[in-house]
Amino acid sequence: MKCWTLAWAWAAGGVLVAADVDVGALKWHMGKYGTREGSELKIKVAEGDLPKKGRLCAIASAAIDLAPHMGKSLLFKVRASAIGVSRQGAPQGFKFQLSYRDEASGAMRYPEIHDAGGTFTNREFMFCADFSNAKATRGWLNLGLQNAIGEAAYDLSTLTISERPGAFPPVTNRTYRQAYTDRVKALPRLRGVMLPSAKIEEKDFADLKAWGATLARYQMTSGPKGEKRHDLAAYDAWLEGQLDRLARDVLPWGRKYGIRIVVDLHNGPGQRMEEPRGESAMCHDRRFADHFVASWEKIARRFKGNEDVIYGYDLINEPQQTLPPGAADYFTIQRLAAEAIRRIDPVTPIIVESNMMDAPHQFANLPALELPDVIYQVHMYVPGGYTHQGVSNRNRHGPRPIYPDGGCNRDYLAQNLKAVRDFQLAHGAKIYVGEFSAMCYADGAAQYIADCISIFEEYGWDWTYHAFREWSGWSVEHLNMTKIANRFTYAPDNPRKDVLVAGLRGEPLGPVTPREAGFVWIKDDWKLLVRDATNEVELVVSRPDLVKVTAEPMKPKTKDVKAYPWTRQAQNGNPLYWGWTAGTRLKQIVAFECAVHGALVPGSLVVKKADGTVLEEGKDFESERTWGAVARLEGGRIGPDEAVYVDYVYGQQRIDRIVKAADGTFSLRPGTPAAANPVPPALAAGETPVATVYVNAQTEKLTDENIFIVYETSVPAAVLAGGGSAEKLLPRTLAKLRNGEKVKVLAWGDSVTNGGYLPEGERWQGQFLRRLRERFPKAEIELASCGWGGRNSAAFRSVKMAPPGHPYNYREKVLGARADLCVMEFVNDCGMGREAVMKAYGEILADFKAQGTELCILTPHYTRPDWMGLPSQKYCDRDPRPYVWHVREFCRANGVACADASLRWGRLWRQGVPYKTLLVNDINHPNAQGMSYFADALMALFP
Repeated sequence: MKCWTLAWAWAAGGVLVAADVDVGALKWHMGKYGTREGSELKIKVAEGDLPKKGRLCAIASAAIDLAPHMGKSLLFKVRASAIGVSRQGAPQGFKFQLSYRDEASGAMRYPEIHDAGGTFTNREFMFCADFSNAKATRGWLNLGLQNAIGEAAYDLSTLTISERPGAFPPVTNRTYRQAYTDRVKALPRLRGVMLPSAKIEEKDFADLKAWGATLARYQMTSGPKGEKRHDLAAYDAWLEGQLDRLARDVLPWGRKYGIRIVVDLHNGPGQRMEEPRGESAMCHDRRFADHFVASWEKIARRFKGNEDVIYGYDLINEPQQTLPPGAADYFTIQRLAAEAIRRIDPVTPIIVESNMMDAPHQFANLPALELPDVIYQVHMYVPGGYTHQGVSNRNRHGPRPIYPDGGCNRDYLAQNLKAVRDFQLAHGAKIYVGEFSAMCYADGAAQYIADCISIFEEYGWDWTYHAFREWSGWSVEHLNMTKIANRFTYAPDNPRKDVLVAGLRGEPLGPVTPREAGFVWIKDDWKLLVRDATNEVELVVSRPDLVKVTAEPMKPKTKDVKAYPWTRQAQNGNPLYWGWTAGTRLKQIVAFECAVHGALVPGSLVVKKADGTVLEEGKDFESERTWGAVARLEGGRIGPDEAVYVDYVYGQQRIDRIVKAADGTFSLRPGTPAAANPVPPALAAGETPVATVYVNAQTEKLTDENIFIVYETSVPAAVLAGGGSAEKLLPRTLAKLRNGEKVKVLAWGDSVTNGGYLPEGERWQGQFLRRLRERFPKAEIELASCGWGGRNSAAFRSVKMAPPGHPYNYREKVLGARADLCVMEFVNDCGMGREAVMKAYGEILADFKAQGTELCILTPHYTRPDWMGLPSQKYCDRDPRPYVWHVREFCRANGVACADASLRWGRLWRQGVPYKTLLVNDINHPNAQGMSYFADALMALFP
């Protein structure tokens, strides 16, 4: 049943010949790359013609008088052929376009065809330029190629420019004030994301709540395919499935987690036309238009009464109508659907989108919908060549744009949103930004997102980011340093996510600081491309430094199966796989106490007797190849105390630096190679670090794992303040320090606190006390240290392990120190579960309270990534060890000071530091620099 009628605005045969443009009178300006023979106009661009910087517009153009056509539309048609045109996508690539300045707004407009490329013959193209609500005097018809290679040929004998009635309703209600009920007026500012169009899980809602989201756009997308695209029964079946998921999962989860839902009909009946590409089919086919309204009647009946969780009914995603409508224009069809909804559901807000894929500038031509509680949606992908770079092969040739770059900055974005802002102010309208984004590999994307959000916040607009856990290219949890499609790296922490989460929480964004000094791409196995808005250079990174060792003397220990009963033939037949302790270590790859994991080059190990006899592995000896250790076998040819000689090759680690000089040029400065603990090169005066390049023996080619972009040069105060304040948590100690009294500090912990491998002044407690004395010069501060290597807090408290009289007895050495402040550090407690932490640490806290000692718990540093369950040394802000989270919970629940060194270590990758290079034994003992981060966390308590 249909309860509405459509007025047909234009019939296909209604050509108004009298007002057509005389194409034969056009005067063509060919330009450097164009030729014309008779009616054939050709543009040809070779690969070498494209500039390294800027853009190439190989265009033939002709001026057109537009004044006679105001209030009408012009339909442009031509037949064309192409050979090997790189498919860049609008506004790049193959061009059939009108350009003109809208004198009402002062903005340039570019109606054109979209996404043509490749090779084709005698293909008809058309587009419509509408002047229903515009004012223009002069325009230019453009044929050719923009920033693309190939050959385009146009048959000018087929070119027609025909006047049609105006394609869109004239805007006659520019002073109408939008009416909103008190319920809608009272809605708080809402911020969120677009939900994935395929699989949605409850965990997604839980994570979004943790991020701070209060709004989510539910996309009903991926409708019937192929021959069924126009099958309305298939459309209904698809829609029912989408609505079932909305009712079953999305709305209940939205209620549970406090996230309102936008119900987005992403695909309308009939979907989009092939030509003109992307045109909304329901604007031109009465059958689809009728079904669109009927579909919304169905949705409204089913979900009426859910206004507590439904933010609004989003009528149609990104309508596109360029031709005069055969059924109803993009606005009228939304109006008719909205009126049908209001007859069923008078409460739930209705969301209307502008034309041309919900473009911001189209708000100048958008009438207000004179119904209550109408929200107006806009999508922000300006400039499209930046936000969509690499999508559908855009910018395949030539450099990709950078943000900000020249005139493309926050002011430029605001100017492009001016029509939306003007609409908001003129009508008192509620604005919702349904989509905005930039590709994850777009240089400067974090700043782009930050600037967009800051504009939305300034104007009071609700917004949802595109998109959450959908395609990795838009994801704020992925990066792509190669800029090659589908080579994404999971990056749960990165500057783009930082900006989005801050925006979701309504926190001040500020600039993305410090702004990247340069952007780094992996161009080849050992080649990097580094650039900013003005400079670009290719840098070649050296392969890992290999060292050949010959005849290194060794007395290998005997393999003891009793000592290592878990011996297995594992890890590619590596029988001593459990570590460096399984045998005698190779001297050149020894790190303090241990060995360097993976330094030994596979297949390079040769063991010989003194007379040169080559010994056989598995018969005379076994080796642990990942750590570099050798053990003799009983019954073999190596005697119990016999010296043998070992040949092998090992790879050194190296930290190189990409730096930016004061004149803006980039260079690569190599570091000093070392088996363990490589040192990066120093910065010269005036230089800014851009990135660290870390290579080791396992590096076969450069990947994301090797490139550490310098996103920050200091840790944000919000991170260092994770431990709270001594003012509230350590009041007695702070008072004594301020009063210049005697203060005793006890450092209690394991081998990291013992720190015997470092001078006292380089250990964390030594660095902390030095800074504390500088902060409180009048106080008399005494330090006592009690660190037991290889043990945890339970060992100290165990009568069996540390009985009375033991040098690490808890009662005598820890409580007996009678300190004013105890700083407790135990990386060896990381195996403790929540209940164990709450119980044991609760007892320790009670012991200290009973004697008047204030407690501060120091969260642990990061150890080897594989020990922590980390896939890499990057994107690891969030410590994955449950113990750390239990300690934070304990401290919050009990008012205990927490010096959160883990937070400091988790951000080292952002400063270009591969954190494992700070471990002197390559596994878990920090060097002096690593120790300083404990002091950083402690001093954050004493600002």
